[in-house]
Amino acid sequence: MDQELINLSTSIADNINYLVLLYNSVICVILSLSLKYIYLNYSKSWSNRFQFANLLPILALTVFLVISIVKSSLALSLGLVGALSIVRFRTPIKEPEELLYLFIAIAVGLGLAANQTILTIAIFLLLFFLIILTSNKKLVKENDYNLIIEYKKNKDFLKMSKNIIQKNFLVADFVKYELLDDSNEMIVYRVSMKDMTELENLKVDLEHNLDEYKLSYYESNILI
Repeated sequence: MDQELINLSTSIADNINYLVLLYNSVICVILSLSLKYIYLNYSKSWSNRFQFANLLPILALTVFLVISIVKSSLALSLGLVGALSIVRFRTPIKEPEELLYLFIAIAVGLGLAANQTILTIAIFLLLFFLIILTSNKKLVKENDYNLIIEYKKNKDFLKMSKNIIQKNFLVADFVKYELLDDSNEMIVYRVSMKDMTELENLKVDLEHNLDEYKLSYYESNILI
């Protein structure tokens, strides 16, 4: 039995081209970090954006490592199938968009581990430009912020709030409206900005349109 394991390990080592493996692993890191960047800048996802984005490079490299090892051995491939059959992932995917990025990360790891480097890079670039073309957001380097406005019920402000907020920020995505009680409402936006001047301008506009309001503004990766 021990001799069989030794022979199996030797066979796998002989079949792996470590120079190609290193080259593809570097490409995997670059593409997965690019995928993280795309997700942070173009995703419309609301919850756990930064935590989820940090998992994409790890997932891609993990898939790359697993496939690079098992592809050289039928025995290991069958063992992997058996191992995965007893694994249960119970964390729910809250948004379909998250599932899409997970599949892209897995595809990057699979393609590069299978030595389909040119094809993987080409399809990844195609996906990159497709995401840009289908997105209505501008590419910005600033962090996302949660903007929450609570105010006394005001039908006119609800109608004009979108224009006011979009006027003052680089990116402003509507997230939620909530009627807190009979006399109070709340709206939530995810925004991006360059500096605090935009927030000051928003406060001026709010003071012109609302008698009383409560403004909350914080980075979207901070839980409160």
